[in-house]
Amino acid sequence: MPLPLPTPLLVIRHGETDWNASGRLQGRQDIPLNARGRAQAQAVGLALRERYDIGPFACLSSPLQRASETLELILAQLPGTPRSLGQDARLAEKAFGDWEGLDMPTIAQRYPEQHASRAAEPYTFRVPGGESYADATERVRPLLEALDGPTLLVAHGALIRSLLVATGLASPEVATRMVIHQGRWLELTAEGYRWYSAAGWGEQP
Repeated sequence: MPLPLPTPLLVIRHGETDWNASGRLQGRQDIPLNARGRAQAQAVGLALRERYDIGPFACLSSPLQRASETLELILAQLPGTPRSLGQDARLAEKAFGDWEGLDMPTIAQRYPEQHASRAAEPYTFRVPGGESYADATERVRPLLEALDGPTLLVAHGALIRSLLVATGLASPEVATRMVIHQGRWLELTAEGYRWYSAAGWGEQP
């Protein structure tokens, strides 16, 4: 059964980093935004300005700088001040353990058995030293249960997949196959979710 959710609940992936651009897994590595990532965050802020009054919103980000800077850049485009602003470690990216800093071709070559296990069981597979999607789902669920009133969250691609499972709006099978875009945002309700695109960053899927 889907969790009761505040209305609206906006979920945004951080902007691009150099590691995103080169296909390297970041996990808990604290990589800053690049110029494209900063532009994406600013574009999302401008798009949100056309649709929402930020005043009633609680705004939370992951403590990793690529997410916290994205939120700062978004809010800089919006008039007014949110009702609260903070960071929450439960929004941090899924830890990729031994895979952090590597791209998938390198992982497949260096850790072929682990790579095959991930392909077979993507939701429950846990990288040595890291987390599974299932672990991240249980981590973020209490945060979602405690939300009250309009909320904006800035987090990470893998964590957002786990968040969608935690809300009950996507199955593990669907969520682990989803592409979580940058330069867009998700609006979630108890009935479902919808992608929105900032101008210049692609069409809605």
